[in-house]
Amino acid sequence: MKKLFLIISFGLAILLVACSTVQTSVHAQASEEALIEKLAKPDFTFHPRTVSPIGGGAASVDYTYSLKLSADTVSAYLPYYGEAYRDAYGSDDMGINFVSTDFECESVENPKDGSRKFVIVPKDLKDTNLSGLIITIDASKTGYATVGITQDYRQSISFHGVIE
Repeated sequence: MKKLFLIISFGLAILLVACSTVQTSVHAQASEEALIEKLAKPDFTFHPRTVSPIGGGAASVDYTYSLKLSADTVSAYLPYYGEAYRDAYGSDDMGINFVSTDFECESVENPKDGSRKFVIVPKDLKDTNLSGLIITIDASKTGYATVGITQDYRQSISFHGVIE
């Protein structure tokens, strides 16, 4: 009787593990497909987890920062750590903060791994601290992304985080 109980318990344990694995993989596949659809539109929000200025020294950032891209708007609320070569008179905000509705956005999908690269050039920024701004987003279909930002009068900076 004890052997029968052990055999049945072992069989149930294997069955439960197998069912949870199938459910997890189905859920992961569904979320990956939803993310691929968001990247193709494009309509997503990037939340940085770490920031790396070109001078070195990565730092963690909180969840309040974001970069949003949709078909008609790109907006950014990102920190900036690095050297500025020129500063606008009276400016105390060194972050990368803007909303643009006039911008160029190129998007290229990598057929090998399904990742997508975006190059965004806003054209209607009035802040001289943001002149020459170019945003590059390398997004994987797993939801992780790297955002690189170059500007005329500041060192380049990159962010690593997730896409929602």
